This record gives sequence, structure tokens and C-alpha cells, in this order.
Amino acid sequence: MKIAKTSRALLGLTAAVALAALPAFSASPAHAQAAPVTASATKLTPALAPQYTLDDFNFDLEKTTADPHHVWISSGFSTVNPAFHTVTGVNECYAPPFAAKNFQLRVAFEANGQRFVDTADVYSRGLRYAGGTWFPHKLVRHGTYHWRKGGKLISIGVTSELVPLFGRSGFVEKITLTNRAPEAVALKVTPSLTIGTPAAIPLNRWGYNQPATRPLDTKSTAPGRWKNEVAKLAFYRDPTEATLEPGKSFTTAFTILMSRKTETLPDTVDAAALIKNTEVAWKQRLEKFARNIPSLKSDLPGLDNYYKRSILSGLLCIWENPEFKLSPFLSSLGIDGGGVCGYLWDTGYQPNLISMMLGEDALALARKMVSINLEKYYAISPYATGVGVKYSYSTVAFTQFVSAIFKFHSPQKDLFNYAKQLIQNDEKRQLPNGLIDFGQQHNLL
Repeated sequence: MKIAKTSRALLGLTAAVALAALPAFSASPAHAQAAPVTASATKLTPALAPQYTLDDFNFDLEKTTADPHHVWISSGFSTVNPAFHTVTGVNECYAPPFAAKNFQLRVAFEANGQRFVDTADVYSRGLRYAGGTWFPHKLVRHGTYHWRKGGKLISIGVTSELVPLFGRSGFVEKITLTNRAPEAVALKVTPSLTIGTPAAIPLNRWGYNQPATRPLDTKSTAPGRWKNEVAKLAFYRDPTEATLEPGKSFTTAFTILMSRKTETLPDTVDAAALIKNTEVAWKQRLEKFARNIPSLKSDLPGLDNYYKRSILSGLLCIWENPEFKLSPFLSSLGIDGGGVCGYLWDTGYQPNLISMMLGEDALALARKMVSINLEKYYAISPYATGVGVKYSYSTVAFTQFVSAIFKFHSPQKDLFNYAKQLIQNDEKRQLPNGLIDFGQQHNLL
């Protein structure tokens, strides 16, 4: 990096002070300084809350290009992975500091004594996966079983809703079965679990990768209860048997909760209330974090959805957990349990959007980053400790973040002085050839 580049960073930061003399970013839904922008038939309109709903961000699960292990659903407190091309299967769940490592929930069914399973095997005579829809607060999947044996038709429609919990560590799997046959059917739903290794991992160990866990001797302590030396896991089930008349439906639910080994888990849960709590929490997240984000309307095919997905990718990086030293906490990744740390350089990529999305909490984020010493680390953990090493890009990223804070909020002398210090310290490392020596760092960042 040439020395001139950091000098321009200081000039840009100084210019931000002048821009900050403009009216500060309003706490009201509409930003008085935002003017509509048109390009062809595309219009960017100032925010008018409430402007986004959960349905604005849904998509057909079959249209995602992500690998199966990258499809997750997050509440901003818990995140969970569905088993690929199953109707009801569930894999790992993370809710920092908790992790259900190597966990699996699988479900089998009986209809008038005839068993069928949900394995994603298209060559079996089991439950057939028939597609799904991803929402921010839940994943809805559909399946069908249609079989005639001995002159008798068994036809069952299955719909599941996989819901990561908010305010609790875990998830709920809600399953609804509908009898499509002309005769009554006796149904039974049978869950099977692979407990894996439930763990409570200190928040300062949540970095770029999914946190590693050592082998732990996890034992059953009671029906539906497991425990090891650091964590507990509990399994709850609603009634799983019913006789359905033609056209009637039956709903059951399975719930997983995690805690530390010293904490008490409830004897029973209200699955419907837990599901509703996540939905309400996500609506509140949209109201809080998207209220200042302009909306876009366009006749260009797909542009509206592309814009909304860009907003969604930011929303999915916001965690709200009172155990975190900073809440809301902006992670770089996190939906699959990895990257639950806040990279400084990511704030440099979209400082304006972060400042609009987080509101006044952007100031707290900037100050927490200062507290970890950006001369030593590139990211901040949920425990507000430093992660990694110093990156050469950190100075520019922090300067841009502070500049955005000045523009959208107000001048902050302490943040200005720290950004200035980062710039000047880099300049002190200038070599005779005009470059800055950032030392030995294997990935050259």
C-alpha cells in the first residue's frame, strides 16, 4: 500500500467532519436528506416504516444455489440446518455460546400400521419431498405419501415448519399431517435423535470457523434429557398419535433446548408460543433494523428481489443476545455457526448501510472495535475480545466506518482521534520506496 493512500484516508475523514455539519440522520423512519433516485424505471424511495414484511424476503428453496449444508434459518439468537431434501429432517443447531454438534432429528410415520420414513431417498417407498419455502423466521417444507395396498388407499400430505428460537437456545419442528384418502386413518409420528455433542463454548472462542468441540461423554439422565460436563440438551414432544377423518389434519411439534450443565431446563414447553415468539421477534427486527433502509421499485426483472436479498444478508448478520458483550452484535457471517465475529474490514465494505441499519448502535460497535486495539486484531468476538491479527485494510475500513457515522449521526471526537491515530501510525512505517511495512502476515491482508 502506498503512503499516499493512507493520506487520502485522513483527508476523507476530515471531509466527513464537514459533512457532519448537515442535519444528523433522523431517528424517524424517513431520512430527510434522501432524495428519490431514478434510473430507467427504477426508483429508490426513502424509508417509510413499516415498509418490509417477512414475506418480502422469502424464496423458493429449490431455487437456491447454496450447498445443502449452507442452507440455514436464523432468528438472530439461534440458527438451525434442515436435512437436505427431507420434509422433516434437522441437523445441527447453534445458539452462541451453545452448539448442538453432530445432532440429527429424523422422523418416521405410520398410517394404519403401514410405516413410511423421511430419508430423501427418491427410490424408497417413503415420504416424498415436494419442495419448500425459506422465510427469515422459519423454513416451510412439503411432502407427500400416496400408496394403495390391498385395495386400500393411504394418502397423507405432510407440511413441516422448522423454527429457530429467539430468546431460547434451540428450535421447534412443527409437523402437520392431512388425510387425503376417502377413509379414516390412524396416524403415528415417531422421532429419532442422534444427540451428538451438545456444548457450551466460551464466547471468546467464536471466530471465523465453527467452534471446535472436544469429545464429551454425553449421557441420558432421564427420558428426553442428556447431559455432559459442560452442557444439557432437552427434547420435548407434543402428542404424536391421532385418528383422522377424510380431509382432517393433525399437528405435532418437537422442541430442542440447550443450556449449561448448571442451568435448569423447563419440564414442559409451549411449542406454539415459542414459534410465535420467533415470528414476533423477526417482525421487530425488521421494524428496528430496516426502518431507515430505502425501498426500491423497478420494472427490471429480478432487481427488486436482488435488492431485498442484499438487505436480508445484512439482517442475518445481526445477533441479539444479552450474553454478548455487545447486543445487537454485527457478525461477518454466522448463519451456519461460523464467522460469529465482527470483521472490521466488512464494516469498510458497506459503512453507510451499517450506519443506517444499526442506528445509534453503530457508535457502540465502533467503540467496541477501538477497545480491542485494531493495531493487533482484525475482528471482534461476541465477548468483545480481539480475533486474529492486524490487517492492512483495517485503517481504511475503520476510517470509512467513522466517516459514515459522522454523516448519518454526528461527529464523534474520540472515534475521529482513533482513526487519525491509525492513519498516522501506518505512515510512520513508511519505507524508502513509499510503501508501508505491515510485517509478516501469511494471507497478505
